[in-house]
Amino acid sequence: MVTAEFSTSPGGRKQLILTGFVATQFGRNDAERIATGYLNDPSVNMVDQILLDPLVEDMRGATQGSVAGSQSPNSPDQLWNKTMQGIYRNGGQTPSGSGPMLP
Repeated sequence: MVTAEFSTSPGGRKQLILTGFVATQFGRNDAERIATGYLNDPSVNMVDQILLDPLVEDMRGATQGSVAGSQSPNSPDQLWNKTMQGIYRNGGQTPSGSGPMLP
């Protein structure tokens, strides 16, 4: 689970802080790639505070016993939605002229 916090200093410097836990380096790199691609702004300073913890993968398996047909809280769509809600809640804007962002 990774969250993103976007901020702009009074001087206009933009920063994105990624925090949370992932099981692998791939997960960390993927979170950075998704955030960078979504923002599409090379001037944003990214601060990666994501921690690697292989036990995170074990926690994912514990939630798989959901009702048939319902979406797991850890499904890619749900994780994407949580990440984007964090970005919007902390000042991120949908790029003008674009529709909904899809994973």
